[in-house]
Amino acid sequence: MVRAPKRVTSRFFPPAPQRVPDYLEAHLDVLFCGINPGAESGAQQRHYAHRSNHFYTCVHQSGLTSERLQPTDDWTFPNQAPYRLGLTNLAHRPTARSEQLNQAELESGVPELIEKVRTYQPKVVCFVGKQIGQVFLRVLQQKKWADTHTVPLVVPPSVLGFWFDPKTDDSFPRKDAGYGVLPACVVHGEHVTLFFSTPSTSARVTHHQLPGKVRIMSHLIALLAAFPRVDTEPAHEGRLVHVPCIELV
Repeated sequence: MVRAPKRVTSRFFPPAPQRVPDYLEAHLDVLFCGINPGAESGAQQRHYAHRSNHFYTCVHQSGLTSERLQPTDDWTFPNQAPYRLGLTNLAHRPTARSEQLNQAELESGVPELIEKVRTYQPKVVCFVGKQIGQVFLRVLQQKKWADTHTVPLVVPPSVLGFWFDPKTDDSFPRKDAGYGVLPACVVHGEHVTLFFSTPSTSARVTHHQLPGKVRIMSHLIALLAAFPRVDTEPAHEGRLVHVPCIELV
């Protein structure tokens, strides 16, 4: 009988979890934002390091990377092709489960994330988990950062999970409601950063299995192919939405 190799979690890594480094550069196509590093990621100082996490499989099978990368390749994300990618987290304290974070830790990460968006101006910030997008939108509403004016944008219908109404539209899977483009953006002159929610890639999250996680993440390809600009005529067919613009603080 062939036995699985014994797993070494942190033999050559610091005994106490530390903050996993961000990988950011200007004008990325997609900046992935996780909720916080898991215990394994904290020990190894690598994003999505647990062997059961679907992140690197999802990113590859969705078409965002040309090969299936490993956690040890996380630092290469900004230089990947065909899409330049980045990695960060909303909260930075590693935990075994995200439920061990308190609400204040999550909410305090929102202003820091917005500052990163202002500095690096990615096209899309992709929240890897619906809860992250919910926290993000709640903080925007509480602080009234995104309720002063809206930006009209035309985006592909397939990415509009948040605007999906199951009572009037049967073209979108009901269980996908709440994923896709979120009702918030940051404007940088004629360019814009959009926010997108995809299911958590943790193996513990089973509302969507791996094929469903890949399918939703692959909508980022359509979004990037038809990426909207501010105050210009759309060069593609899509749905007009008025997205609240975040006031940069």
